[in-house]
Amino acid sequence: MTQRLIRLLLLLMSVLMGWALGYIRVPFIDSNYAFWVGFVGCLGLMAFILALFQIRNNASTKNKPETGHSPLANPQNQWLNNNRYLSFFVVTFMLCLCVFIYSRNIIIKEELNRTTNALNDLKYNSNLEQERSKIFLILDLIHKLDSTIFKTHDTIAAANLADRIATLSTSFRINKTWDMENNVIQDLSLERGLLLLALVKTKMDSRYLNKIKENVSFYAADLRNADLHGLDLSGIDLKGANLQYANLHGINLSRANLNDANLVGANLNQALLVGTSMIGAKLNWAKINEADLKTAKLDSADLSNATLTKSKLTHATLLQAVLQNTIFNEADLDYCYFMYTNLTSVNFSKAILIHTTFSRTNLDGSILNDAITNENWIAYLREYKNNGVNTILNNYQILRDSLTIKDSIIYRITSKAN
Repeated sequence: MTQRLIRLLLLLMSVLMGWALGYIRVPFIDSNYAFWVGFVGCLGLMAFILALFQIRNNASTKNKPETGHSPLANPQNQWLNNNRYLSFFVVTFMLCLCVFIYSRNIIIKEELNRTTNALNDLKYNSNLEQERSKIFLILDLIHKLDSTIFKTHDTIAAANLADRIATLSTSFRINKTWDMENNVIQDLSLERGLLLLALVKTKMDSRYLNKIKENVSFYAADLRNADLHGLDLSGIDLKGANLQYANLHGINLSRANLNDANLVGANLNQALLVGTSMIGAKLNWAKINEADLKTAKLDSADLSNATLTKSKLTHATLLQAVLQNTIFNEADLDYCYFMYTNLTSVNFSKAILIHTTFSRTNLDGSILNDAITNENWIAYLREYKNNGVNTILNNYQILRDSLTIKDSIIYRITSKAN
């Protein structure tokens, strides 16, 4: 009776232990059947412990003095001897079952991954085909728009076609693309870039092109290495667009939205950028010589290693802009606003700084040869808490220039070494 109670308690403990460990998925198998695998595996473990317990009892029985009867003749010893092999078989079976289910789960997981990848590829190809069909449809609408304007002069039909182009283009998708040069993920739309290139190459009336520009956002358009020189894209929305190394020589981008745009290495020589918003734009190594940037917003823009020789930046703002090794030679910076900007390596040679605002900037190490300023410039720099004033005093001096601008006396910053 006592041995039956012990076996019952061991069986109950096996069930409880198997349930507990199976609930917390021990051993863990990445499958929906992990609970039952853990449950069965723990049952097998407890059965193995039970078998060891029975073997121990059997060994202790054999060590007892003989009483004239064979140990195997005892029914209890015979049961123990048979139960030992049964327990070994059960444990082996459970272990094999666990290994089989684990291997099966690995195969199922690999098949599931292959199926998932196939579905993603199918979805991507389906979206790609949809985008291509939209491009062909828009190109057809542009061709019809050209034909309508130059053949029939039907302004109502042309306006309707322009509205259809604007409506259809808004459905273009934005894709995540890895930028290998900057090691960042960026939003890009190849379709919007192609749409813009197709529009500017048509001969449509500027009224309809302006209508499309007003209603269509070219956000994140992929225009890398694009040739847009001399075009009138004033007021266009190119926020977040990639214009890296694009040819924008002589382009009109006045009042355009170029916030967060990538203009690294772009050619913006003689560009018209009046009132253009380029907040947070990347203009590293860009050529912006002889450009008109009056009232432009360049706050937080990266202009490191950019050249702005003879450019006009009157009333432009450069709050917290990155200006490492930027060249402002002969630039008109009158009424331009610099604040919280590091100007240690900026070249202001022959630049106009008469009414330029410097507030909380660092001018230590800036190049100021022959820059035009006013007589009280040093006192003004101290008043607005700029750094590097003592370095300027040690290296430069402000002298009255013999030339005049509109009958006004001007002063130049000259090097003491000369």
